Amino acid sequence: MPNVATLAWGRTQNSVPLILLLLALIPAGCRTPAAAKWIEERYPGAQFVVRLTGCSAPGESARNFGSSARTALLWSRERVKSARYLPCTALIRAAGPRDTTAIFQLSLARNGAYEERALVSR
Repeated sequence: MPNVATLAWGRTQNSVPLILLLLALIPAGCRTPAAAKWIEERYPGAQFVVRLTGCSAPGESARNFGSSARTALLWSRERVKSARYLPCTALIRAAGPRDTTAIFQLSLARNGAYEERALVSR
């Protein structure tokens, strides 16, 4: 029988270290979305703004995420998937020095269907 100190470090003679098991359990939702990379590459220096429609209260709300497409995507996913009111839509826009472009949309329909889609070609 292994001693308490051995178990605390997550190792026994024939087992995988506990830390590896814990890392395997990290939810996929915490990882950087694949879309973040191509968005930041395609829109260097852009400011990313998210506009929510129908998610928690009547009307729209908006939030600026600076130059982090990753944060804008992760925040949008969380807001859309936990929406109190449906349908809920998050529209991510890239604001540059000359124009603003809608680039990505996340939505949750009344029937529970979740969708993420690019609004521009990669």
